[in-house]
Amino acid sequence: MAVYYATKSYVLSFSKGLARELDGSGVSVTALSPGLTKSSFEEKAGASGTGLYKLLPQSNARAVVRLPDIAA
Repeated sequence: MAVYYATKSYVLSFSKGLARELDGSGVSVTALSPGLTKSSFEEKAGASGTGLYKLLPQSNARAVVRLPDIAA
């Protein structure tokens, strides 16, 4: 799980850096980082028994929320 979490952190950091480099160019950068999702991933990763996965709701979210720009 540590590698998975580190990878998600890297993608977010990379996206923030890229957004700063492209600021003013008309190009936007979006980092989609979904939270916990009910799937077979937690079982395959051996995390289904952890406290974090026990907090999963029984249904999946069906919406995307746009957050404020992260380049600032």
